[in-house]
Amino acid sequence: MAAKAAAATALQTALKDYASQLSELGALARHYCSSGLLAKHLEACQARSNVQTAYDRALALAAQFNVVDEAEDAVDVCEGLDALTVRVPLPLNTRASDVALESDGEVLVASDETTGNTLARVPLAPRAAVRAADARASVRKVKARGDQSDGGPKARALHVSIPLLVGGTAQRTDAIAGAVAMSLARRGFAVVDSFLPRECACRVRAWAESVRSDGRLSAGEVEGGLRPSDRGDEMTWVDVAAEARSDPSVADAAAALDAVLLRVVQGCVVDGEDDARCAVDNPAPDEVGAVDADAICDTVRTCERSSSAVATDLARKSLFRDKAMLTWYPPDSVYVRHIDNANRGNRSRVLTCVLYLSPDGWDVASDGGCIRLFPRSRDGAPADIAPTFNRLVVFYADSRTPHEVRACTRDGRMALSFWYHDESQARDS
Repeated sequence: MAAKAAAATALQTALKDYASQLSELGALARHYCSSGLLAKHLEACQARSNVQTAYDRALALAAQFNVVDEAEDAVDVCEGLDALTVRVPLPLNTRASDVALESDGEVLVASDETTGNTLARVPLAPRAAVRAADARASVRKVKARGDQSDGGPKARALHVSIPLLVGGTAQRTDAIAGAVAMSLARRGFAVVDSFLPRECACRVRAWAESVRSDGRLSAGEVEGGLRPSDRGDEMTWVDVAAEARSDPSVADAAAALDAVLLRVVQGCVVDGEDDARCAVDNPAPDEVGAVDADAICDTVRTCERSSSAVATDLARKSLFRDKAMLTWYPPDSVYVRHIDNANRGNRSRVLTCVLYLSPDGWDVASDGGCIRLFPRSRDGAPADIAPTFNRLVVFYADSRTPHEVRACTRDGRMALSFWYHDESQARDS
C-alpha cells in the first residue's frame, strides 16, 4: 500500500513537472515564432513534442493508479506558425464523441452536443484571435486523452488544432511551400501570385501607404561601391514586432511567409500533376512560371517531405528573419544590378522574399517597373517579373541571383522585402 502511495505521489510530481515544461516550451516556441527564428522555433517544438510524449506516458500510468492530474485543469494555448494548439479541460466522465467545438476567434467553446451545456470556455490570446478570426469553421478535434472504459473514451482534456487563416489553410501553406521549393530547385527563384488572402494583402498595402503618407520614407541606402544615383527608391526599415503593436498586418504577412519557409526547410514538396508542377515546368513567357496560390491549394493532392537539394541546403542553416524593408519607387527611378548579400553587413542573407504592394491593374508593358533577375540557373538569361499586387518573389540572396529594378512610369510601385539569414554567418560578420 505504501509503495502504491509513493508511486502515485511520484506520478503527480512528474505530471506537474511535465506540465510546467510544456508551458515553458510553448512560450519559447511562441517567442521564436513571433521573432521569425525558424530554426529555433523548430527546436522548441521538437522539445515540446518530446515532453508531450513523456507526459502522455505518465498520464497513462496515472490512470492505472487512479491519480488525479491536477495539471489537467490548466489551460494551454500554444501558437505555432500555422495553427493554434489548445488544451481544453473537461468535466469528469465526458465522452470525447459528445463534445462540440466552435470559436469566434476570441474564445473557444466546448459544449455537450446532447444537452447543449457549455463544458469549457478557453480565451485565445489576443494575437492569436486576430490571426484566427475566421476559425469558426476550421476548428478540428485532434486528440482526446483519458480512459477507454464504459463504451467510449472519457476525455479529461481535448487537444484542439485551430488553423491560422492569415496565410490560408495548412493545405494552402503546403501547396505554396511545395511550389516554392520546386521552383527554387529548378530555376533558382519562385513567383507566387495571390500569396496572401486578398483582404490581408489589402491591409498590408493600406499600412504601406500610411507609412509613405506619414513621411517615414527616406532615400534608399547604398553601399558596396554603388552611387546614390544607382538607387532611386525611398525606403524604411521595419521592425515587424514593434510595428505589430499598432498595426498587425505586417506581422501577419511575416507569419504567413514564415510558415511557408518553414515547410520549405522541412522539405515539403507537392506530388502529382498539379497546377504548381505544370507552371514551374512549363512557364508562360510573360509570367516566368508564376503559380497562383488560390488555384494550387485546390489542386495539390498531397504534400510530402523530401530530401531535396533545397531543403537539405536550407536545413543546414539556422535561419532567422531580420527587419523588413518597405520601398517605394517614384516614376523613372531604378536600382542598378546588385547582389543582396555582397556587403559585409549583410553577408548572412540566404533568401530574399519580396511581396509587391503595387496598385491593382499594373501593366508592365505600359507601367514598367519589373524586377529583372539574372539567375545562374538560366546561364545569366534575364527573367523579367512584373510587380503585380500580392505577388511574392523568392530568390537566393547570394551571387546565384543578381538582379535590378527597371524604371517605372506609373506611381505607386511599392514592395515589402524580407530576408532570411544564416545565424552562424551573422555571428561571423
